[in-house]
Amino acid sequence: MTEATGPRTVSGRVGHAPSRPLATIRPRLLRLRSAARVLVFPLVAFAVWRSAWALTAWAIAGDPVDLVTAWDGEWYLRILHNGYEFIPDSAQPTAFFPLLPWVTRPVVWLVRSELVAILVVTNLAAAGALCAVYVTLREWRGERTARSGLVLLLVWPASYILWSYYSEALFLAASAAALWAFRRHVHWLVVVGAALATMSRIPGVLLVALLVALRIREMRRLEPVALLYAAGVLALVPVLAAQQIQAGDAFAFLGAGRPWGRRPALPWVIFVDAFRKVTGDHGLPARLEALFDMASVALGVTASAWLLRRSGRERGSWPLEAGLWSAVMIGFPLFSSSHLSMSRYLLSAWPVFGATGEWLGARSRASRAAVHIVCVSGCVAALTAVATGWFVA
Repeated sequence: MTEATGPRTVSGRVGHAPSRPLATIRPRLLRLRSAARVLVFPLVAFAVWRSAWALTAWAIAGDPVDLVTAWDGEWYLRILHNGYEFIPDSAQPTAFFPLLPWVTRPVVWLVRSELVAILVVTNLAAAGALCAVYVTLREWRGERTARSGLVLLLVWPASYILWSYYSEALFLAASAAALWAFRRHVHWLVVVGAALATMSRIPGVLLVALLVALRIREMRRLEPVALLYAAGVLALVPVLAAQQIQAGDAFAFLGAGRPWGRRPALPWVIFVDAFRKVTGDHGLPARLEALFDMASVALGVTASAWLLRRSGRERGSWPLEAGLWSAVMIGFPLFSSSHLSMSRYLLSAWPVFGATGEWLGARSRASRAAVHIVCVSGCVAALTAVATGWFVA
């Protein structure tokens, strides 16, 4: 008589093989658990950073909520309320791309409060940006560089922009996600990240071009994936449509920066502009702002060159996209004829902070502490200036 047999376990006893759904779900759960562990540091850093900024703003201004929508935040509020409606005898909102207010609008409908919606969107965008930057730096150079780079980004005096109603946080999140996805060959995320960056700020188009060029360099030919990456520029279509319908000119954004003194110019023009601000009779805050902007340019150019010099295919080098993206984001505003907001634009060149953190890691503990103390002091000074009506970034 033949003995019935069934599936056997490793020990040789009769048992049941694991079901196929369980066998596929378990690895996914493990990957999610591993990803959650990776995000602990940036999320804790975000909580500490955001709380410190809120307490500082409360101590300086009394009502930190008003600072969230100060300066450029008012323009995004105008787009949220009225779209690109023409304003007689004034600068125009067409200088600002619409992703931020477009994201805010459904949240307003959901929570039934514009203020709550703005706070939700700005804080989620900031947290997402920090997580994306941290994960990408970690992918490029490991845990130590990712942590030091993120801390430097958080203590940079213009980092308050990330929790303000500005588009910078969305742009950082989208660009970092796209560059991480490029390294991991997650093609759909490359396209989504590039498209969101394009809808949030004009330089998003440069991200699309960079990703396409990097893909062609990697494959040594133009192939379908490179064309897929190029599709990210189609995110301009709804922006152009909105400006055409509401402002009467699809390309109104191209000249909208002129009221702020921004026009195409050779790169040394911004240095002349800053020099005149420092040496002229413009008051101490304006002089300090110009010096801070020029220090931001110096840091960005130096760190970008450092990254490009250390990029390559060999083990232990920075990826080429890190140096190129930093150089692009520092170079773009250099041709705008105005030094204003260079400290803010440095945030968009976020690989710079990873490079600076790695460089500082080889310095003494006292040197690192001094840099962080100076930066934190700059944060307090920047927020004080904004609370008293001065434009900082």
